[in-house]
Amino acid sequence: MADAITFDVTDHIDGFNKLASDMPFLISKTMNDVAFKDARGDLSKSMADSLIIRNKGIASKFMFQVIKRSNKNDLEVIMIHKVPGIGLQQRGGVETPKSKKIAIPHRKNMSRYMNVSEKKNIPKKLRIQAIMSKAPRSRSESIYNVNGKKVFILPNGVFIRIGKDLKAVYYFVDQAVHTEKGFHFQKTMVKSYNRRFTKRFNVNYIKELRKI
Repeated sequence: MADAITFDVTDHIDGFNKLASDMPFLISKTMNDVAFKDARGDLSKSMADSLIIRNKGIASKFMFQVIKRSNKNDLEVIMIHKVPGIGLQQRGGVETPKSKKIAIPHRKNMSRYMNVSEKKNIPKKLRIQAIMSKAPRSRSESIYNVNGKKVFILPNGVFIRIGKDLKAVYYFVDQAVHTEKGFHFQKTMVKSYNRRFTKRFNVNYIKELRKI
């Protein structure tokens, strides 16, 4: 009579049962992995391709923040861009001032008269915050000089004098209308998850399987 071979599958069954119960954890971990490892990069590329980005750091993947991670009891991930106004840049809409007016830069005049390229970020001395704190509103105040031009503030904007003419550097407006652009935050995230979720889930699943 041949010898019998015995094999206790109890531990393996228990392991597979545990793996099944860990499924919400695996899904949650994978959702967070895709957010950090894939979605941020895809959003960065989509923004750079769709919007006019003068400050390259604005489109960096690190500007996309995961403000709510998924957990096994709540399989939801929430991401935002760290600059609140980006929403208007992608979907369009009317921007209203946080205080009295919105300052709209006149990039062509900055380029033509102040040597500030339209493709580059506005230098600190010429940003509206610096101008509003340092530029004069009347002849009695001290001169504020930027790139060889005297900058001053009038009720309807910020100006420089070129010969006998005044040239606007900023206009003050009651609202700004943004047109819809090709950058779609939500659609890009969905594509990212459809593209990468299964592969990242399989990696996490195999890691847990090897522990059995």
